[in-house]
Amino acid sequence: MENLEFIRFKANGNGPLTDQVINCYRNVFGGEPWNEWKRCQKCDRKFGIEQLADGKTHCCNMPLVDFWPKEVVQRDIFNEISGDASCWLSVVKENDNVVDVVGFSWGYPITPKNLEDMVKFSGIVDIITDIFGHMECVAYQDEIGLATKYRGQKIGRAMQLLTHQDYTKQGLGVVVARTKTNPPTVAYHWYKKAGMDVIGEYGDEDGRVIMAGRTNNLSF
Repeated sequence: MENLEFIRFKANGNGPLTDQVINCYRNVFGGEPWNEWKRCQKCDRKFGIEQLADGKTHCCNMPLVDFWPKEVVQRDIFNEISGDASCWLSVVKENDNVVDVVGFSWGYPITPKNLEDMVKFSGIVDIITDIFGHMECVAYQDEIGLATKYRGQKIGRAMQLLTHQDYTKQGLGVVVARTKTNPPTVAYHWYKKAGMDVIGEYGDEDGRVIMAGRTNNLSF
């Protein structure tokens, strides 16, 4: 019998579950609204899974390549989901065995200075300090995603709540996230509704923004 469950995850090996997380990540961001499935080696244009339904394989007379190669995703997962990181997965189980990973939510404590370097947004340390006061560490909500067929069932919100509860237990007073507004992602609407505000704008074509809010004021 198939059922959906939430489980904790730590990237501490190369087992089947890690492979399923990688596949889920690539599939989620390969679809709308990110369309990061393939890219052109020459002009760097990106193509989503749906956009390649007609069998397109080349751009600028060159073969398309993976936007998110498996080895890159694996490296990032091992770097980000370790130590004090909080990661929750939505998984499909059959007879108590995980047969598919369909969603993920992870984040971790980080100093504002390291956050500024990582997200490449000059001045974010001063912005955080001006709004929230001095913070030794903040919670950075790094990734959240859910397979298309499972959206609209409050599964993503449940995963976000679980990571948020971990941030609270860790005593992290501020949650920070980066998302896009052109077009706006589901996560952007979640964060706004939960009480997070835009504290920085990149001004790029994707409308990327930095959002933040006090942990104890947010409601997921």
